[in-house]
Amino acid sequence: MIGDTLINPDHWYTTKQVAEYFRIHERTVCSWIEQKKLSAIQPGRKYLISGESVLDAVRRSKKVVY
Repeated sequence: MIGDTLINPDHWYTTKQVAEYFRIHERTVCSWIEQKKLSAIQPGRKYLISGESVLDAVRRSKKVVY
């Protein structure tokens, strides 16, 4: 269960796991990959996203609210 756990930067995650983590649709994750917002490898038909890439996306999405 990835949604309630910390992301390990040395681990690889599926698009489904990343979608669960961000609570978005899996297709959105694929769009982020196509838009180069997430880096991924495609060893077969499915993408694998590095934990470091997920953490970078989290860092970029943080907004400071005063």
